[in-house]
Amino acid sequence: MSEQSIKHIAGAEIPNSAPDSAQTAENSAGSSSTTMPQLQAHAAVAFKPSTLYAVLLQGSDSGSSWHWVLFLPFDCSHSETDFNASTPISLSGTVWHVTNANPRERWVYEELTPDVIELSSRLILAARLADLSTLGSPPDVSQALSQLLACVPVRAEAHKSVFNCLTWMLDGIGELDDGGFLSCVSTMALERELIAAAQLASPKYEHDGSCVLIAPRNCSDN
Repeated sequence: MSEQSIKHIAGAEIPNSAPDSAQTAENSAGSSSTTMPQLQAHAAVAFKPSTLYAVLLQGSDSGSSWHWVLFLPFDCSHSETDFNASTPISLSGTVWHVTNANPRERWVYEELTPDVIELSSRLILAARLADLSTLGSPPDVSQALSQLLACVPVRAEAHKSVFNCLTWMLDGIGELDDGGFLSCVSTMALERELIAAAQLASPKYEHDGSCVLIAPRNCSDN
């Protein structure tokens, strides 16, 4: 995998808009005083098995929308060539998210494989949250996470300005912190960090299709 660039963007000016995120996320991301993460731009992200990631995907309906998911990889035997191929490669693992892409536009929780949502071809940003390999094999870790994440409340009828894929993901990370799976200093601080990084990574994805990998300051191994 070839590393294209490393950009230190501390103190950078952040745009005010944040598609598919809650209004609170938009407001917190709009400040130029936000402490920014270091971004590494890659043609492909080298996912590590049994490591939990917060992942930003291009929206399935248009290039202007975002979609946030949690992703735990199982087998990561892929190459840069695979990612740049016209046909999306197959990644094994588990994806957790909420979506309102259904006829009734109700928010529902889903547990999926990466191929179902075409993760490899829609990948804009991957934020490493925690290495969970000490908890067992990837399927064992996935099962433990599923038991907890399936219980994170879903506000089925809520408008996306107050509940959405990002707010649910942050609630899930908070529950994982309480459960001892990871250490999150503050989900609000993590939200600002993810939004800021996403707003800088998204134009790069639109320009050349590459994704960005970060290690957030506000979330780490327990």
